[in-house]
Amino acid sequence: MNPSLRHLLIACCIALCAFSTLGAQAFLCAGHAPNEPLSAAKIASEVRLPVLPARGSIYVLTVFTRFADEEPTPVPKWADQLFDPEREGSFAHFYHAMSFGQLAIAGEVLPQRLAASQAASAYLADAPDQRGRYGDFAREILAQVDARIDLARFDNDGPDGVPNSGDDDGWVDYIFINMQSVPNGFLFGSATGLASLGLEEKPFVSRALGPDGSPIRVSGLPSQGAIQETGNFAQTVGVMAHEFGHSLGLPDFFDTSFLKNPTQNPAEDSAGIGCWGLMGWGAHGWDGMSGPVAFSARSLEQLGWIGAKNERLILVERDSWDLRVRDLYSGGAIYKIPLRAETPNNNTLWTEYLLLEYRGRENYYHRGEPAAGLLVWHVRPQVFDNDDERRKHLDLVAADGQYADAGFPLGQTADRFAGRDNLDFWAHDASYARARGGNLGDASDLFDGVRYRRLAIETNPSTLATPTLSQATTGLTLQNMRPDGDGLALDVVMPRWGGILREEVHWAGEVLIDGDLTVAPTGRLVVFRNTQIRVAGSDRLQTGLNPERTELHIHGDFVIRSAAISQIANTLHIHPDTTRFLAAVPGEQWAGIFIAPSPTSELTFPIGSYEIVDAVRGLVVEGVPAAENLVIHGFLSAQAEEAAGRGTFAPGVRIPLALKVENHSPLTFLANVRAFIEWNNPLLHPSSGAGRSRTVSFPPGEKNVFFFGPDPTLSEEATPGTEVKFTVHVEKDGVPIWWDTFAIVVAGAPTALPNDFALLHNFPNPFNAETQIAYRLPREAQVRLTVLNAIGQPVRQLVNAMQAAGTHWVTWGGQDDRGSPVATGIYFCQFAAGPFYQVRPMVLLK
Repeated sequence: MNPSLRHLLIACCIALCAFSTLGAQAFLCAGHAPNEPLSAAKIASEVRLPVLPARGSIYVLTVFTRFADEEPTPVPKWADQLFDPEREGSFAHFYHAMSFGQLAIAGEVLPQRLAASQAASAYLADAPDQRGRYGDFAREILAQVDARIDLARFDNDGPDGVPNSGDDDGWVDYIFINMQSVPNGFLFGSATGLASLGLEEKPFVSRALGPDGSPIRVSGLPSQGAIQETGNFAQTVGVMAHEFGHSLGLPDFFDTSFLKNPTQNPAEDSAGIGCWGLMGWGAHGWDGMSGPVAFSARSLEQLGWIGAKNERLILVERDSWDLRVRDLYSGGAIYKIPLRAETPNNNTLWTEYLLLEYRGRENYYHRGEPAAGLLVWHVRPQVFDNDDERRKHLDLVAADGQYADAGFPLGQTADRFAGRDNLDFWAHDASYARARGGNLGDASDLFDGVRYRRLAIETNPSTLATPTLSQATTGLTLQNMRPDGDGLALDVVMPRWGGILREEVHWAGEVLIDGDLTVAPTGRLVVFRNTQIRVAGSDRLQTGLNPERTELHIHGDFVIRSAAISQIANTLHIHPDTTRFLAAVPGEQWAGIFIAPSPTSELTFPIGSYEIVDAVRGLVVEGVPAAENLVIHGFLSAQAEEAAGRGTFAPGVRIPLALKVENHSPLTFLANVRAFIEWNNPLLHPSSGAGRSRTVSFPPGEKNVFFFGPDPTLSEEATPGTEVKFTVHVEKDGVPIWWDTFAIVVAGAPTALPNDFALLHNFPNPFNAETQIAYRLPREAQVRLTVLNAIGQPVRQLVNAMQAAGTHWVTWGGQDDRGSPVATGIYFCQFAAGPFYQVRPMVLLK
């Protein structure tokens, strides 16, 4: 592991589960933090923490230790079972089970317990707010380890799987230092565990040598070692598993504020997620003796372990009836439901969401849970810890509700917005927690489908996390929960929008409008590109200009904006795409968007940023007369480089018909015009195309592509070089207002071979059914033509063969290698031939 990032260490404090549900603590751990605070934006977009990969294999060294003044005791007899993959509850078995086999951990334990040279007091911090001298302790222990074994055997992160073979990085992969006891002030305050060996400033240099003669070293990074106090077998595994979770990049999901300020008001303390996850208080299990518990759904999501590469993480963006949720480890899935968008700055879009996770009690790591049922997790990616119980990164939506005075059942004053649950009323102050019903989790946290059957905007708890969400939405509803065999079934009803929007609201993902929605002069609607707004044809509220059809009225701000969608330590940059307003039900029509701005309104919808589909009126700006101010390009010629811009097509292929339309005026609007494409040529099948048309609308600033299907086919007998013409004209109210002629050229065997390798523009581009990709070879070459998605992952291998010199064509129909249709978005065509390499973007619209 590269130590060059040692100044970017895990910015969190770490604690482990208490055996008591009240105030006592059994284990507490602290992790490294940067010297100065990191802003949320910096953490999201710049910092890349050094972490272990969540897939593959790793070989771990474990050393049991003590201070010089502690009683000498042998290494526990059970120590050699820590890495037994067949023993349930072992370190190796836990990570194999949690990762679904994606991460294999093996290791060995040094057979002797090693002692430091001095008593515990020599390694303690000078002041309560300082860190102890655990790095000096670790360095002494490592010197003894180095004298006993060859540390080069533990440098095995290269691809060949052979330690110290020359493809490894020269650093020991991972070391656990297991303490007999950890006194106050040894690590940080009362902490008894730490995801680091304390060697950040000066790594340990061993006697062992790599193949190049350089010494093997040990780093202090959280990704390469941990120190922790041990207990019985289960407790030790739990502690090690928790610390190793940090080495994989996982944050803590308990409230670390107590560690930073032990004298704080107990009302500011909380349990975070309690014992419902290993990265909360779950290292010692539910009874304090039988840890570890399973990871929470959020931790699994972060690691990519909800099935292989999160294949069983299912996004729910539309109404879902009879949704069945089963335990992940019994073949079930975890469901992700978007809640709301938030933009703390102009460049970052955060989308809060729920994770639905059913917990049975059959899995070994669920065995101690108080009951079976549905856990509802609320994830706030824009928050980076669980220190503020009113606004956690990961919050369990406890089914028994929130109260102002005490947790259920002691609470008498229900408060679904500002109240707290039993986990929030827990504190290290045992008397405070006891008086207010605080605990680390109980059976009534779960939705059982019997007593707790509904979660909605008006229930306690509520799907409305704060009372600030617009009254123009119904909010998310999870209803009709009921036991269903070995799981739970429920109905998911997504939020509907309709009414008056008086505040600022951000939309992303999929949005449903089922009644007239009016953005008041005080309101602000920000829609992020790539959003789909589905509009019901019938108006639930039966208001507006047309009580039968749904309308969107803008009197305040209306902004379409690009943004990067970010998660913790994972910023996903979305390529700008089109926001689409379309009918919720195919075949229906909705009224349109009507803009009557106030004098202070901000209206920002750039050319190409949106598309309005299935609307009777399209977009109407009050006071602006309709005008025939269109620029229409033959899409066939505008997107092609061949034949002086006319485009070439091989005999026998289909010719996609499309128009590229631009309305350059920022104000003028042209509604419901009819565009026609016609031809009469025996080289096409069918040979004539009179009346091929569609009705379109062109809002101000619109730039779009409209397809006309079905497509004609170019005859196999077409002579290379022949020109095939198409006539295009546009009518409004039956009166022609524009016409032109476009042509393509029949491709064929050229009289001379190409001079250079080249990947030509695919045609059409954008496309909605299939596209043709042409490339040139000046000589015979091995050709690889691959379609990549927006983040560079291979989607479809189109060509992988030796091909002769000439111009070649390939058709891609928008499927992946398995034949499944791919989603709308930006893709890339990667062309490699001999020494030549080129990439071109392609846009698939559906």
